[in-house]
Amino acid sequence: MTVAYRLRDSTPEPLSRLALQQLRALDASFPAAGHIESESLKRIVYELLRYCRGEIDGISVLVAGQRGAGKTTLAKLAIQHVMRQSDGLMPLPLMLHGPTIIDPKAVPEKPAVPATTSPPLAVTEGMQVVVNTNAAAPATDQNEMEANKQDKEESEKEGKERKKSESEKKSPQEKERALRLIVTALYRSLSLALYEAWLNAAHESPERRRTERELLALRAHLDLRLERAPDPDVLRKIWERAGFLHRGVAFYLRPAQTDAGSVKRNSDPPSIAGTWSDQGIREIVALASCADAYRVIISKPQEILGRKQQSDYLQEMKLSVPQVGEKKKEDDAKSKSTAEKATPLVMGTAASALTGLALHAPGVSLSAVATSIGIGLLVWIGGLIAMNYGVRTSRQEMRRELTMDIKWDIDRLERDLPLLLKRVKDAGFAPIIVLDELDKVEDATESLHRFLKLTKHIVTDQSAFMFLTNRDYYEKLNAMEQVGAESAP
Repeated sequence: MTVAYRLRDSTPEPLSRLALQQLRALDASFPAAGHIESESLKRIVYELLRYCRGEIDGISVLVAGQRGAGKTTLAKLAIQHVMRQSDGLMPLPLMLHGPTIIDPKAVPEKPAVPATTSPPLAVTEGMQVVVNTNAAAPATDQNEMEANKQDKEESEKEGKERKKSESEKKSPQEKERALRLIVTALYRSLSLALYEAWLNAAHESPERRRTERELLALRAHLDLRLERAPDPDVLRKIWERAGFLHRGVAFYLRPAQTDAGSVKRNSDPPSIAGTWSDQGIREIVALASCADAYRVIISKPQEILGRKQQSDYLQEMKLSVPQVGEKKKEDDAKSKSTAEKATPLVMGTAASALTGLALHAPGVSLSAVATSIGIGLLVWIGGLIAMNYGVRTSRQEMRRELTMDIKWDIDRLERDLPLLLKRVKDAGFAPIIVLDELDKVEDATESLHRFLKLTKHIVTDQSAFMFLTNRDYYEKLNAMEQVGAESAP
């Protein structure tokens, strides 16, 4: 007996390649419904829509459930619903592996260098070994019990202090690791989103300057340059060459809608992001800012910023009258005499007079002679003024130079991360950071509390975070709240 099996078209997973392709296509075909929509899902979608509309600046969502219950699918499905429904900023999902960020054991510690110390209690005298011990009387059983109890209490106290000290030492390392992973995911997710938006803009943008083939070639070139964290001038050249410098490409990721039988895509940015005339500039600023932070992670950049200021003052001065009693310089002895200076003027005057007489040679009249002599006198007077009252130029120059050695380190990432999130929102995207697989952490409660303590200003005020944990963590939170409520007066 032969049984024939036929594959049935199934629903694509949320945020999968096929689901995003169907969501962003121009044929208005959305991913088919095939997932259960619970009240929790609707609540998450509602809060994320408020976040994308700018009604709240940050939100923190805890998704708790047993392993295999579908926490990851729920988070992705909520983001996909927001992508389809949002009329504000577009969701930018950042899927991160939670244990790598919050678990201190994710990165192996460096082996400690053993200290070489000699035992202080033993000394040698010749061939014998003498041990320095306490010469007190032998302790009784009661004394031994008290001593053991005291030693146990001291060891427990030292253990707590040592654990606290180790936790304080690890906190900067955990914070640095978290910042590195978040900034890396932010840059790569933003680059990927704009790269995908170019495909729709190449087909639909009314301001494109090149053919579709050239725009797709520019898109591939952009993909390679984004891998190396390009400078803003490189990004500006690519956007300007394609014709996307003003309207941009980001909002071509919006789902298309059917209006009166025709399919249209609203590519205009909402007012919460900015005006359409500088949308492309805001995209370049966001990409360039994230690229600067990404360079701190992949390399050790060094930058020296120099600034020079130069001012020139030009001043015209007439021939100054010599001061009374002023000594003549040695060069005055070599200067020309008055007769030598006047020789060119006299010769010019005579030449002008002879020229006038030659022009009227056949019949010389007194008026012609007077005219020639007058012209000669004017030439002589003009030459005399030019020689004695010329223009002298004096120049004054002032220069100022400022050099700064820019500090590129992990502290800069912490200072710049809120600014990066703001610029990404200005470009039209709302980052949603998902920390998955937190149930794989050995002590999720302590690790997650430590992470929230270090990044509270980012988690609650700057972006949207979704924490996917086991149900035990949620039950522990409820138990802690109940104990705190019972102990309160």
